[in-house]
Amino acid sequence: MNALCQPIQRQIRIGKNHRIAQVLRHKVFDLVSFAKMTTPVLIYGATAGHVDLDRNSRLLAETMPSQTTQYLAMSDYMHFDFMGLCTENGLDILQKYEPQDVEVCIDGRAPRAAKHGDIVTQVTQFFAMHY
Repeated sequence: MNALCQPIQRQIRIGKNHRIAQVLRHKVFDLVSFAKMTTPVLIYGATAGHVDLDRNSRLLAETMPSQTTQYLAMSDYMHFDFMGLCTENGLDILQKYEPQDVEVCIDGRAPRAAKHGDIVTQVTQFFAMHY
């Protein structure tokens, strides 16, 4: 593993992947400014896997105006489904060298590609409605 990535990986493994929630809760961003947004926003909540994006995305969606914000709760999606496809040998390599990170490539090929197709459709429909 790249030495520059090790501190980040360590933080994730010891449970510090809740930084976004902390940022929102501790008002690093001005939540009032989110409430005043007029630009249409599509927010995804992904609840599968160990990274709970649903909690953070719901908080953001609840803060923003309902007339310009669309929230999609994706119960069978996880954080890594929004990343690129894994290589053909990606899962095997992770199992051998980084077993704690195998979730990155579980269903990371054809199932992820199908989800990407769904996302493209949803985003295209969202843009068609708002732009």
